[in-house]
Amino acid sequence: LIGPGDLPSSFTTAQIHTALGYQQKGLDFATAQAKGIDLSPLLLAPHVLHAKPRSLKAGTTFELLMDPTNPSKKAQIEFGGFGVAPNKDIVLNFMHEGQNMQVSMPDPDAAISASSASGTRKAEPGNPHHLGTVVPGELLSYSVNIGDVLKAGKPLCVLESMKMEMKISVPDEMDGLQVKALPCKGRTKEKQGDILAPGDLLLELQEASK
Repeated sequence: LIGPGDLPSSFTTAQIHTALGYQQKGLDFATAQAKGIDLSPLLLAPHVLHAKPRSLKAGTTFELLMDPTNPSKKAQIEFGGFGVAPNKDIVLNFMHEGQNMQVSMPDPDAAISASSASGTRKAEPGNPHHLGTVVPGELLSYSVNIGDVLKAGKPLCVLESMKMEMKISVPDEMDGLQVKALPCKGRTKEKQGDILAPGDLLLELQEASK
């Protein structure tokens, strides 16, 4: 049972109530809010939320949900385009109520290229032995083990996307292949699972041994 002593001192009163009231799910949600990775404010802007990375055009307008408990509380935002900071971080420019705002973040492509072989990798396009992530989210668990021979339609893994659990099944084209490696880490009681983006390598396969 999660108690007040388990919560970060930086939590707001609302975040504390969420974590204590909804326990692990509430703590995960409040933690995502505190880290700035909660995507629920973008529920009003599916054209932004589901767009390909760095494809948003300057001048695009959208609404943000300011309070998930009050759908009428919205903010009007205009995207001003992408830029590059001196340290090579990505800069995102926004306009809100006549005020210009800039947000910077590390370039994910640079982070991937600099990561070790044991880190999250991209699936190779066209490689029949690579299964790439389609829906972005946190990996909760794998339903298969290394050495297993896959069967189409059987459970493969569970992801959490937009606070909803999604059960991923073995695709037809991977029926009969053997699991060579499970490149990602699932959620544990102590740590969050790997956060996957579209194209990240979810499963590495090989021909089944005779």
